[in-house]
Formats: sequence, structure tokens, C-alpha cells
Amino acid sequence: MKNIPDDYFDSWSKSRVNLSNYFADPQGGSLAFIASYDPDALAVNINGSMAEIVPYHDYSGNTTLVFYAANDKRQTASNVVSLEIVPGSEWGNAMAKSGEEPNSAADTALILMWDGEAGAIPGGWASISGVGSTMNGRYLYASNTYVEAGGGATTHTHTYTAANSGSGAAYAVLSAAGSTYASSAHTHEVSVTTTSANNLPPYYNLTLIKYTGAGGYPTTLPAGVIAFFNDTVPSGWTQYAAADNLLIRAAAAPNGASSAGGTHSHPVNYTLNGSVTGAIAPSGTSTSNTLLLSHTHTNSTDTATNETTSVPPYKTLILGKLNADAALPTGLIGMFNSTPEGYWITVSGVGEAMYQKFIMGSDAYGNTKGAPTHNHADMTGMTSTAAAGTATSTKKGTGAANYLHTHTAVSITGFSSGDHTPLYSGVILAYYTSAAPVIDVTINASDCDFGTQSPRAENASATTCFPLTVTIGTNTNVKTNLAVNGTTLAGSGSLTLAVNNVTYSNESTGWKTELNATFSYGSDAAHAAYSNWMQIAIPVGVATTRDIWWFINVPEYQGKSTYNGQLYVRVSAA
Repeated sequence: MKNIPDDYFDSWSKSRVNLSNYFADPQGGSLAFIASYDPDALAVNINGSMAEIVPYHDYSGNTTLVFYAANDKRQTASNVVSLEIVPGSEWGNAMAKSGEEPNSAADTALILMWDGEAGAIPGGWASISGVGSTMNGRYLYASNTYVEAGGGATTHTHTYTAANSGSGAAYAVLSAAGSTYASSAHTHEVSVTTTSANNLPPYYNLTLIKYTGAGGYPTTLPAGVIAFFNDTVPSGWTQYAAADNLLIRAAAAPNGASSAGGTHSHPVNYTLNGSVTGAIAPSGTSTSNTLLLSHTHTNSTDTATNETTSVPPYKTLILGKLNADAALPTGLIGMFNSTPEGYWITVSGVGEAMYQKFIMGSDAYGNTKGAPTHNHADMTGMTSTAAAGTATSTKKGTGAANYLHTHTAVSITGFSSGDHTPLYSGVILAYYTSAAPVIDVTINASDCDFGTQSPRAENASATTCFPLTVTIGTNTNVKTNLAVNGTTLAGSGSLTLAVNNVTYSNESTGWKTELNATFSYGSDAAHAAYSNWMQIAIPVGVATTRDIWWFINVPEYQGKSTYNGQLYVRVSAA
């Protein structure tokens, strides 16, 4: 058995460990794995020999875990694995430094979009939304699982709880002997029919294409592919404005679009049935038109429910189209048919940024609206047609309804909630982080003599240990995080080294101050003290140097003292 290395990552990232790299059965048999860990800090999901470590988003700090491998005779424990988890963002910081190979699972493949304007689908890619495919005509839905026939329906309707005819109008007539007539205060049973409405919110059709080559995704993308981003599209890509404000739908033929839909109503028809309540007894002396007991009414005009939304819950992403063949860019959000590994961070898992959201194109990320269900308001105060029945000559009096009467208080109430989720396919979304950043950190001296200086004053003592020179390579992530730690520092007296207002600058950016932390020399607690980050923007085309300075705490001064040891600077992709 080999030791499993310690790890660090942020609270929105995951780390994966292939336990078969560290355990082996001496007889070559199979092993079963379990893990022991703090359930308040993280969860560990084990599938075969692959363990996925998932911290809770609100947790930060140091914790440990132990893996156990068992055959049919005994159980063996791993070394105690130390984990450091720092706060992150919903898009993850790609901080895990696990030694696993950056490969996708063998059956995992990148899925992007195609509009056909660049010609035929390029080699190494295949359409998965063609005529006859399960995904054809289905909206894209970000999910923690890949399901081509994800669910939804083309139409929906509603039921209702109650309907009331209201009372008929009174007239000065009385029934003739031998006949029975409707009372002036009669009511009817009501039959209602409602028409379904379609679940077809505004959409833009694009063809889904899946990478068919080895490794699950290519390092070079072909011109014409369309991908998602959560920020301004990178150089070499053009924002795909045609899909703005439209939900993305998989299709055989791309570029079809509809801005219609999004709201709807349901035509409603009702019948006040012939069976009535409130019949009166016959008698009378003079004639008038009255109505026999059995008669019906219908709605007098076209009637419909109120109009309401039918847009499902969505979140906006920016679509970009690649102008020419180019390397896979950091920040690209791809779709997958199973959870990718390596340099990809899922963003559609439980609790993640895109979980259970339909995808709408936009020029800005993160607009969230819509709902899975809706209701319609009660329908009240409706007027029926005049009665359909038999008129007869009767004796004039009071108490019966004239055959020309209507009902003016017809109501239909208690409509059921309607699910307007359209047909959809569930896709796994993941964010590409590229390789680990290439960053060099140089400290100018090992002994730091601060002297006495005011805030933002450059150290001018005889021993110069600042600035730190940080060189960021061209293949880093979109942003770079920087933090400091004074764990091993030792100094004279009992002074505390205050590392506050950590600041970086160069000729183009001016001062940028983000991080504040105070470290006591030699304190193990210092390692966990920082929780904020400086973020340094990605260099454009060439490696970029940043000078990092520490300044004395405001408004106090730091007493002069010499500190020996190592100031740690951690730099990681954001």
C-alpha cells in the first residue's frame, strides 16, 4: 500500500482519488472501499475504486479522512489524509492538487453545438440530435445526470374544484295547470371543458455534436463550434447573439427560432345542464311566456382563463462561436454525457451554479427567472346565453323564470397547478480550467527586517525581502488567486508579524488590494487564518510579472524586528 497524498481545494471544487493506485490485494482479488471522515465538512462518494471528495460549500478549514480497503479476509486502513479546504465561488477554483491523471472516463465525451454555417460537421464529431434521435426537439436542461429523454411534455391542461351557475332571473309569470316550470331562483349543474395549451417557450435550435475521439475531449476545437461561457467570450470567439433571450433547444436542423410563447391561456367552455333546482307548482289565471323545467345554457362568448407564464426555470449563459481552429480555452462550459474528470469542474451538480436550470442565451451570465408550474385565476361573474328549451303560453303570475333569462354569476374556481415543463434532455455542464497555472514566486531575501514604517511605505531597511516577484505564465486560468502564510517565521521578542493589505501592482494595473490577514510568527494556526484572496487577471499572450508588497497595519506601526524563515505564497487558479 502506498500513502495517499494530502490535498487542498476550495469549497466549490471536488477532488478525485483512484484508490487502486494506493491499495492492492496480494492475491490479485477485488477490494471494496469505504471512507471515514467528518460528515459536517464533506461527503465522500465511492464508485468502484474511484473516490470523489465533495466539501460542503459553507465549510472551510482543515480536516482529515481515512480510506479502508477490504477483501474477504481483512481490512486495511490508509494513512491519515490531511485536507485543507478554503472558501470558493460557485464556479469553483480548480484548486485540487490531486495526483490523478487529467483524463475523462472512457465513455465520457464533450458535447458542443453547431449551426451549420461553417459547413459539414467536422471530422471527429457526430450529431446526436438528428432526425429520429431522442434529443431532437428537446430543450437543454442542466442536470447532475445525463438523460436524453429527460421528461417534460408538449402540452398541459388543468382541472378545477368547483363550478357554479348562479341563480336565474325572476319574472312576473306563473305556471299553467298541469305543467312544471323553472323557479325564478333556480340553479343548474355545470359541465366544464378546458383546452390544453402547448409547452413551447421561446427557443433557438442548434445541432448538438459529440466528440468521438480518444480522451473525451480534444485539445484543439474546430472552427464553427458553439459553446457556453459565464463571462465575456475569449479572444478568437464571437458572442452568438442570435440565441439571446431564447432557450436553447437541440435540433436536427439548426437556426430555427421562435420568440413566441412564454405566456398562454386556456379556452374554456361550459354548459349549464338541463337538470335544475327550484321547480314550482302549477296554477295561474293569465298568459305569458315561461320556461319548462328542463333547459340548458352555454357560455355566451368565447371564454378563456387569464394569461400567465409558461417559461420554465432558466439561467442565462453566454454563447460563443469559434472563428478559427484554436486550443480549448479556459472558461469554456461544455456539455457531457457523464461526469468528466481532470481539468473539468462540474457546474450542474446538486447545489452548483446551473443545477436544474434550462439554458437561455444572453450577453450576460446569471439572469435567473421562470418556474416549473403555474396557476390560473378563478373565473367569476360570467354571463350565460339565454335558455335553450321549450316556450309555452301560461297564466300570468309570479315565481317562474322566463325562457329568455340568462345567468350572470357563472363561476369556475380552484384550477389545479399546471406543469408547463417542455420536453427536455438533461446534460451535465462542466467548466474547463486548463492545466495547472505556471507561476514562479521569488523572494528577494530570506530575512525580513521591517524597520518602522507607515502603511503603504515600501520597506527601506538594509535587509530587503520585498517585493516578491510573481511571474504568471500564459496558460494559467482566467484569474489567479494569491494568499500568504507565515507559519514557519521566527522573530525576536514577542512581536507579531502583521501581513495586512497585501497588494500587487504593475505598470498597467496600479495598486490592487484584496487580502488582509495577521500571522503570529511560528504559529500553526496561521496556516488557516487567511480566507480572502487576491485575484490577478490572466495575462494576454505573454507571461506577466506582478510585484507583491506587504504593508504595515493601519493605523499602527510595526516595531522593527528581523524575521527569519519562509513566507509562503500560494498561487492557484481561480
